[in-house]
Amino acid sequence: MEAVHAHSGAAYLLSADRLVLEMAVKAGLPRSFSAPWERVPLTAQMPLADAVREGTVVWVSGEEEMARRYPRIAVVLPYPYSLTAFPVADGDTTYGAVYLTWPGSHPATLSARERTALVTAGDEMARLLRR
Repeated sequence: MEAVHAHSGAAYLLSADRLVLEMAVKAGLPRSFSAPWERVPLTAQMPLADAVREGTVVWVSGEEEMARRYPRIAVVLPYPYSLTAFPVADGDTTYGAVYLTWPGSHPATLSARERTALVTAGDEMARLLRR
């Protein structure tokens, strides 16, 4: 979070049956807000699940894009934001995913530096989980 100046986020691990992402750690959000997303089915229409299914960084630039792509989530988020989700994967093995949020003042796109930092973080987390 610090490397990309995000203000909240969470890391998720795939369940043993590989059907659900389970929140392992979070920062910047009260439990009362994050509780509904402690377990996320991989079939869910959510950035986190999309990042795992597609194996790529998912970027949502703000409320309008969230409402268009993920309307069920958009109605419960209480403030302007940008959001990214990215897989924690190593080759053919996916361990989980991470999401991060920024205030609505974040630029409409991820910078090359931010994208590189996210991919590097996902790779490093996967390396540690592989052990």
